[in-house]
Amino acid sequence: MVERDSDGAVGLVYLDRRPQPWIAGLGYWLIPSAQRRHLGMGAVRLASDWALRELDILRLEARVAPDNLASHRVLEHAGFLGKAGCATSSSSAAGQPMARVPPD
Repeated sequence: MVERDSDGAVGLVYLDRRPQPWIAGLGYWLIPSAQRRHLGMGAVRLASDWALRELDILRLEARVAPDNLASHRVLEHAGFLGKAGCATSSSSAAGQPMARVPPD
């Protein structure tokens, strides 16, 4: 992620294939000075919209630490829902699963 005003790197959004067919994963991080400025919301929304439209997947998953409320809000804003739709619905050290599926 690059901040428009400064052209400086402020974070990363990445996609990867899960071992299960038709599923991809999404992850992201922001440098501390970019946090709490809604930059992640736009980047995660753009990346997840693109992935669901352009990749041959039926579900995009992300994991978030239970106490990371800001990341929960970022993912919810991008259309991700709680663990019910995830291939692995249990919480683990990697965090709670959230998922987004393509629109009908």
